[in-house]
Amino acid sequence: MLELPVGTQQFFDRILTNDMMPGAYDGVSQDEITRGVAQAIDITRGIKEHLPSLVATAHPEYEDQPDTREKADKEVSYVTLKAVGFCGLLAAGQIEDTELIKNDVYGICMMYLADQAVDNNDEHMSLSLETLYGLRQPHPDDHPYMAAHMTLPLRIPHYLRNAVLPDDLPRVRVCFEDQVLMNEVRHHRASEELLRIGENPTAVRAFWENRGDDIAEMITVMAGFPSVSHSLHAAHRRDNPALRLPALQEIDDQPELIRMLRISNVLVRLLDDAGDSDTDWGNDPERGIFCINWLNQARQAGIRLIEPLMRLGEIPQAAQQGLTEVLMDFGNPDQAAHKQEMRDHIARFALTHAQNTMDALPVKVKSKYGQYIQYAKRVHIIGQENIEGDKALGKA
Repeated sequence: MLELPVGTQQFFDRILTNDMMPGAYDGVSQDEITRGVAQAIDITRGIKEHLPSLVATAHPEYEDQPDTREKADKEVSYVTLKAVGFCGLLAAGQIEDTELIKNDVYGICMMYLADQAVDNNDEHMSLSLETLYGLRQPHPDDHPYMAAHMTLPLRIPHYLRNAVLPDDLPRVRVCFEDQVLMNEVRHHRASEELLRIGENPTAVRAFWENRGDDIAEMITVMAGFPSVSHSLHAAHRRDNPALRLPALQEIDDQPELIRMLRISNVLVRLLDDAGDSDTDWGNDPERGIFCINWLNQARQAGIRLIEPLMRLGEIPQAAQQGLTEVLMDFGNPDQAAHKQEMRDHIARFALTHAQNTMDALPVKVKSKYGQYIQYAKRVHIIGQENIEGDKALGKA
């Protein structure tokens, strides 16, 4: 059996024993937990064995570099913990067929790898995603590398097809492709536009006046909360038909659940942006390029970015002033010494608001869609982990 690094084992244990979201693991037996860990280890081994070659094939530019395998291994290592810990492990052994979870996790890996390439300023990947998802037309002068890069996102439907039932597949693909990857590249282009504007106050003000609502919606949706909750629920539904779990079409038709997912996306976005705030300034190209971050840009954008957050996240009136103060101070260099305090404030607020949102669901919704809500609660648990930042998690 694969020997997990101590940090990874501790991370897995934290996820599966966490009680910050009451009810997240209700009804899960110790045998199921044991099976879930074994599945996670098996899937981790498979990723480490098979994905580096896929990454190398998708990046022919690596061929000119002597450390090709090392680069591919590094990319896979970076996404492995998140894909397994933030998706497969959350099944908690309740999905017996490991192949279903494995294919879901592999689909998540493809999504993360494409997303990561865009974050690392891989223009070939950005153009590939824009072409694949209809944001631009193919051009005769397109670089041949684009076709190779496209092999990663093109594998997403293949893996998902082997994880969920046919009637759920289109809705899971929307989560992965439309909500996350399409918005990721749109977010990248908006960040490039803001960076080009520079310090011109009139142009900056006009940018946020014109784009504030759109960008707030974009970065909320691309948080990708349903990519995990939808795909796990759909895999569970395929694994155990006797449970008669509702199809995703029915889930998506419930206004109370859609509201819960919108608020959840806002909360995990805040946590993710708090964790990656230093990286997202783009001051260290080895870690990533500049990209718009709710906490970094709130001071610059003001009400144009803060008001949509309050609205989309349905932030309670009593919490708005404190959260606004944190948002306005977070990107202020003079407040750098207080960043950890501000992160702690965001984490506490996000947890409380998530708990209250779940508690407020009508009894009939909790009863009929209990399994889906359980998965949502587990996603909130890993959202709290995400405040440590992607790079910190990658070292576990």
